[in-house]
Amino acid sequence: TPAYWLICCSFFFVAGVYFTNFSWLPGYLVMERGLSGLDSGMTLVLPYSAAALGALSGGAIADRLGNRALVVVVSIALTVPAIYGLLVLEGRGAMIAMLCLMLFLNASAVTVLIVLLFDLLPAEVIGVAVAVNSGLFGGTGGIVGPIVMGWSFDLTGSFAMGFTAMAAGLVVAAVLTSFVFKHERRAGMEKRRK
Repeated sequence: TPAYWLICCSFFFVAGVYFTNFSWLPGYLVMERGLSGLDSGMTLVLPYSAAALGALSGGAIADRLGNRALVVVVSIALTVPAIYGLLVLEGRGAMIAMLCLMLFLNASAVTVLIVLLFDLLPAEVIGVAVAVNSGLFGGTGGIVGPIVMGWSFDLTGSFAMGFTAMAAGLVVAAVLTSFVFKHERRAGMEKRRK
């Protein structure tokens, strides 16, 4: 269905941000923010914990609202200003707050996008659908995102261009996911009818 391919393309960008954050944030804190390796690790405890909380919270909110696509779009859309805040705010507390917000929202979008597949697709195809979405599209995003971040750092000596590319990809993902609203509504009505 078209909704499935929209989710897959969106997941490419969302998972790309997810894996880029987990692979490059320690380097970002050392090379861009001047922290030591040990201090970088200690600083990331809160943001990585926020990611775990975001994954759980996103699912709980989506269950309560009954509209997973909306939770994904809002999570993605709010991640973009968090990335911007990370780039422009100087203080350590503000930096940690933006990292926490960025990882919380991104992890929420990742988990809810996967669960959205279970709402839209029949049980007979869900295994292959999740494998293609997460393995192929998410895995490719997880390869491309860190490469783009590293390439942009090598090119400019800063992480700003890489973070800007992540934000641009998230805008695309939010637009793609917004087209899933009507499919999710239709699938929900069909389930209630059965």
